[in-house]
Amino acid sequence: MKHLVIILSIFAMAIGADTKIGGTTYFDYTSGKDDADESTSAFNFKRQYISFSGQTSDDIKYKFVVDVGATNKLSGEDTRLTAFLKKAQIDYKTSFAKISMGVIGTNTYGVQEKNWGYRFMEKGPIDLWVFLQQQT
Repeated sequence: MKHLVIILSIFAMAIGADTKIGGTTYFDYTSGKDDADESTSAFNFKRQYISFSGQTSDDIKYKFVVDVGATNKLSGEDTRLTAFLKKAQIDYKTSFAKISMGVIGTNTYGVQEKNWGYRFMEKGPIDLWVFLQQQT
C-alpha cells in the first residue's frame, strides 16, 4: 500500500507541479472482547480513495483514483487491504470537442443524485425482469 502511494506521488511530481493529491477514508471504531477474553479496541479502515489530479497544459487534464479496501466477503478470507485502479482519465480539449480517454467513471448515479439526492430503491428493469440472461 505505501509503495503504491510513493510510486503515484513520484509519478504525479514528474507530470507537473499543478498536481493535487487528496483522498477520502471510511472507517469505524470497534471495541469488545477478543478470543482470549481480553478487552480490545481498534479503528477498522473500510475503504480509502486516493486521488491525483492536475493539468499539464491548458488543454490536457488528468485524474487517477485508487480504491483501497479489504476483499474479504466470507469469514476466514484474507483481511489485508487491496488496491484497485478506479479511475485513470485524461481529458484533451480541442477546438471542436473534449476528448476523454482511459478508465473513466460512469455517471450512473451522479445525475440522479444531483437532481433528486437519492438512488434507486428497486432493481432496474433489466435486473428485475432478467432481460439479459446469459445463453447457455
